[in-house]
Amino acid sequence: MRIILILFLSFLTAAPALATDDLPYRDIAGQIAGKLLEGWISDPVVIYSIEEQNTLNADLADAQVAALQSRWIAEDGRGEMSFDLLDRLISIIAREEAEKSGGMIDRIAIMDMHGITVGMTRAAPDYYQGDKPHFVGSYLMGPDGQHISEPYTATPDGDVLVDITRSVVAEDGVTPIGAVTLTLNVGILF
Repeated sequence: MRIILILFLSFLTAAPALATDDLPYRDIAGQIAGKLLEGWISDPVVIYSIEEQNTLNADLADAQVAALQSRWIAEDGRGEMSFDLLDRLISIIAREEAEKSGGMIDRIAIMDMHGITVGMTRAAPDYYQGDKPHFVGSYLMGPDGQHISEPYTATPDGDVLVDITRSVVAEDGVTPIGAVTLTLNVGILF
């Protein structure tokens, strides 16, 4: 936790550059995400959950994915799909990790190789992420793929958030099996 605090303090020095094209915060945000993901993202339960969903979704057609996304949107976080997803062990692990971060992690979403959500800390607007820049910029870029968003404000309190999405790899350490997005609340620094 001490290393994460030091990295966050480094983030403060990068804060004035957040609104410019020279974005040193990306390196710092990536380091923070790496420390926050350390250990739990390679937990056998997490890996198994992603690989199991990859197997189940191996033959999904685009129309089926679109139907799942439509159903997710219609349920608006209050239906069978949401309850099932949030009750999964992988979602419970994600919530525990977010809670341990002391407010640094606003939310976590874990996706399979198609960009379909496997687990999350709380219901989100989308079930399917496979066509989004953060998924394309991470999972499709291989085992070291990473996408860091521009800072944005999306909370009623006006917190500044940054999304860091990284590839998740199989137990062999090199085969991408999905992706994870950590939404960091950098607003707590200001």
